[in-house]
Amino acid sequence: MKGITMRQMVLILFVVMLMNATVDLPKSMLEYAGPGGWVTILMASVLFGLAGVLVVAMNNRFPGKMLYDYAEQLTGRFIARMLAALFTVYFILYAVLLSTTYCNILHNNFLIKTPEWAVLLISMPVFGYAAYKGITNVARMFEVIGVAVFVVALSIHTAMLFLGRPEYVLPLYIPAETGRVFSALPHTFVPFFGVTLITAVPVSVKKKKRSLWTVFLAIICIGLILAFVSETCIMMIGPNEISHYTDPLVVAIRLVEIPKVEFLTRIDIMYLLFGFMGFYAAIIILYSSAVEFASRMLPKLHRLVTTAAIGLVIFVLSLLAFGIDNFRVVFAHKMVFGPLIAIALTFILWVIAKIKKAGEEK
Repeated sequence: MKGITMRQMVLILFVVMLMNATVDLPKSMLEYAGPGGWVTILMASVLFGLAGVLVVAMNNRFPGKMLYDYAEQLTGRFIARMLAALFTVYFILYAVLLSTTYCNILHNNFLIKTPEWAVLLISMPVFGYAAYKGITNVARMFEVIGVAVFVVALSIHTAMLFLGRPEYVLPLYIPAETGRVFSALPHTFVPFFGVTLITAVPVSVKKKKRSLWTVFLAIICIGLILAFVSETCIMMIGPNEISHYTDPLVVAIRLVEIPKVEFLTRIDIMYLLFGFMGFYAAIIILYSSAVEFASRMLPKLHRLVTTAAIGLVIFVLSLLAFGIDNFRVVFAHKMVFGPLIAIALTFILWVIAKIKKAGEEK
């Protein structure tokens, strides 16, 4: 199986985690962690950075193979197919989460008269075609979209830093609330689920030891960006008002006005263009990851049939999710430990690989 470059993987992680986290991360961190929410985000970035190191270490141990391939080699076909089924469901559910989030934001803030199901119906053929072409082709797309999203996001939130009110985020940390900061850590697990995407495709690296540091520092940097995004949103809206909004990021962006630069007087239009480009890319990579695992699990089934079947499942589940109030909140509570379970399974495979390697050396 062809791999992707480390640069492509870093951009994939950045876009997926940014698109998922920035929707309600400022609101949830303020609610559960208080002013020290940025510390909770950084703690999560360290935890998932170590998880990323673990997955890349397995990629280095089995070059050119994804999780299913080395799971089959280590544990046998039955266990490998069970893991493939689990990861397929995992990525489908997260694709549903981002699909419904994308449609809800578009419907609630920009296309009020267009129902969510219509937005999703129009988008599904694009998602399906990209997923059918393969994850390595999708990864090339991120080299353009990832850089564009990074530049636009950093520009917008830097403007918020100067236009917002610093007193809204001060004090930055209250020592008496340290317990609250730690207890809020599980609420960052869903936003950081993107780390598990590394299991879906091999990462091609020339220097194996350097690749471990690269993925770890990349996830730490993404955590710093998420903390920056969260704090600047609070600076624009205020800690008391942010709890009243479903999409605080969109509200914060609409408050950004730079009158001296005429084409920047409607920052929300820029978000509509580049932000939703990021959502498209994130949904496609999740869809593609589900297809990769399902194709390994059912190798005799044509990839087109597999892609169409998974697309239909994502569409139907998304329609059902539209009928659930505060679906993101419900999903976050039900799937809070989903990323940890996925990482724990990878860790078990790593231990098995270590034991087998030690046995071979003897």
